[in-house]
Amino acid sequence: MAATALNPAYEIRFEHRPTYLFVYVKGERNSYEISRQYWAEIIAMLQRRRYQRVLVVKDIIEALSIGGAFTLIADIAYSGYSDVEFAVVDMHHHAEENRFEELVGNNRGLHIKTCETVEKAEQWLHRSAVPIEAADTVRTHS
Repeated sequence: MAATALNPAYEIRFEHRPTYLFVYVKGERNSYEISRQYWAEIIAMLQRRRYQRVLVVKDIIEALSIGGAFTLIADIAYSGYSDVEFAVVDMHHHAEENRFEELVGNNRGLHIKTCETVEKAEQWLHRSAVPIEAADTVRTHS
């Protein structure tokens, strides 16, 4: 199942996969405000669907500033989702920003991994993945 939301600054698409939420975000411009908006949509989907793993593909041409990245990642880390694993693929390979985001997130207890490809991100997420239905059953019977 896929859901798409439109915003003038970006397009976001959600796909509900058996072991994780797949998110594709496309846009040309980037800022803290734009990034905060699409991450708010991702967090809202997490609240509704109780995913423990998320793969975010960012197809955004403009890199986020270092200050914006720091504030955004800190916001996500303190949002109450430190038990969720986030794999992020940047299609435009903003390598310095990606390493910085990962460092800031991990230092604040966020489980975030930046990956070069979707395949590598899926491998990282699947290293101990259990299908959501099974995970729900395990939690119910624990």
